Amino acid sequence: MRQFACHDAPSIAEDWFVDAFGADYPFLYRHRDADSARAEITALMQRLDLPAGARVLDVCCGAGRHMLTLADLGYDIWGLDLSPQLLARAAEHPSIDDRLVRADIRALPFRPVFDAALNLFTSFGYFQRDEENAGAMRQMVGTLKPRGRIVVDLIHRAHLEANLVEQTVEQRDGMRLRVHRAIVGDRVVKRTEIETAGRVRELVESVRLYGCEEITALLETCGVGDIELFGDFDGSPLRPDSTRMIVTGVRP
Repeated sequence: MRQFACHDAPSIAEDWFVDAFGADYPFLYRHRDADSARAEITALMQRLDLPAGARVLDVCCGAGRHMLTLADLGYDIWGLDLSPQLLARAAEHPSIDDRLVRADIRALPFRPVFDAALNLFTSFGYFQRDEENAGAMRQMVGTLKPRGRIVVDLIHRAHLEANLVEQTVEQRDGMRLRVHRAIVGDRVVKRTEIETAGRVRELVESVRLYGCEEITALLETCGVGDIELFGDFDGSPLRPDSTRMIVTGVRP
């Protein structure tokens, strides 16, 4: 596992997510498709036992793949994201096109009217300062009614630290993709080089890694109770070989 010393850590722009979640994102993550979203949401909503018609907020909804399944299941679904490119793709779907809001997770434009807030596929921990990430968590919790449920889908830190793949290279649609990964302090940094006809562009992602005790403590400071941690959307136990850490809790 590659671990940078602090003085060797590469420079990361604080707003790296503005470029990372642009037009290239659906191409780079095309394996995260509608089928995988349907499986995840179906298992999750069975676990949460939310009735059809419940109002659900998809925080950092991206191109809306989870929203589509939630709408099909009969939920009153709303989504928000910062990326205009991804929101434009989501708006191509008539069932959700009028339920999309462009907003920063640090300043959510909603009152506490939601029965559940979902933050899926490593969409938390983007900010360099812990107080900003904590503020984003408080904003999500603040959208919930009393007894509303929050769900945060994170990388399982212990598994990643033990199994990090430092570099991969592949050819895809005439492009060469070289991905570099490293753990830098309490963050995982991913640099993707996209080479086309001899020209290279680079995208950087940098996400805060949370251990079980850290994320539990953060949720508790935001007023969340009944916190549980799982290894998958179906509620299976969190084990050393779990790649995801699904965190759920309730606003009292």
